[in-house]
Amino acid sequence: MNKGLDRTFVAYGIRQEDLNLIETLCTQHQLDFSWIQDELLKAYHDARIRDRDLDTKGVEKLIERALTRLP
Repeated sequence: MNKGLDRTFVAYGIRQEDLNLIETLCTQHQLDFSWIQDELLKAYHDARIRDRDLDTKGVEKLIERALTRLP
């Protein structure tokens, strides 16, 4: 049995295919993908690690907080 981190599930707990989709959507909607990664995906991942049952309100707060830090 091969143990270790699944290579398709390495960035912020998101599969590479899903990360590629997020990047494509960012491009289509003229959003900075690196900002999305740093301000949203990382914050979401960190919150999920602390609180496995992160609800909709918690996600909304993460998004609102990130939006206040827009350049």
